[in-house]
Amino acid sequence: GSGWHKQNLKQYIAKLMPYARAGYVIASVEYRYSEEAGFPAQIQDARTAIRYVKAHADELGVDPDRIAVMGDSSGGHTALMAGLAYGEAFDTPEYGEYTADVRCIIDFYGPTDMSQMFEVTGKTGVIPQDVRRELLLFEKAETYEELREQASLANPLAYITRERAVPPMLILHGDEDPVVPFHQSVLLYQKMQACGQKAEFYKILGAGHAVGIWIPDIDEVVLRFLRAHL
Repeated sequence: GSGWHKQNLKQYIAKLMPYARAGYVIASVEYRYSEEAGFPAQIQDARTAIRYVKAHADELGVDPDRIAVMGDSSGGHTALMAGLAYGEAFDTPEYGEYTADVRCIIDFYGPTDMSQMFEVTGKTGVIPQDVRRELLLFEKAETYEELREQASLANPLAYITRERAVPPMLILHGDEDPVVPFHQSVLLYQKMQACGQKAEFYKILGAGHAVGIWIPDIDEVVLRFLRAHL
């Protein structure tokens, strides 16, 4: 997570250690950030990273058929989109002989309905520059019409259907999150249930945005989910 800005990969090392100690190989993915490249570059890079890991599975010591994707906040959205989205717009030619399919998805308080996260209705014409800077993932959108189109494509809920199998999902969200409303995860869980897809949802009482989330009890929840689905 980084609000789709440039990521500081080192800050997550300590949070990932419990999973490494449990025997999982961790690949921390850096994607092009919003000031550098607009949507869907972030999803393209995450999916390319999955294919890269599969292409170098022997070298990295991983099982290419047992890969999970995980992220928090904007990284949760990226993980959801990487595991759910499909189509040429979300892929690159690199390592094209491999798929970006994953076995399961772990979403820590990621945005799920982008139309509710950003005001995209009613307005028309060119987006003022000062407003564009606040759009994060959609900073490259020049008009409100383009913003609405990109927001609909960046909506993880749109890729969950009853007809198409999607990876099992673990959703975790603090009920006092001031940045990504808790209801965003409620929408995701309800959509997974309505479509007959497998999902677990944990409300973390008293937790804010990344505050009060990273505790041993939650690490164990994640590890149980990984053991069940990998």
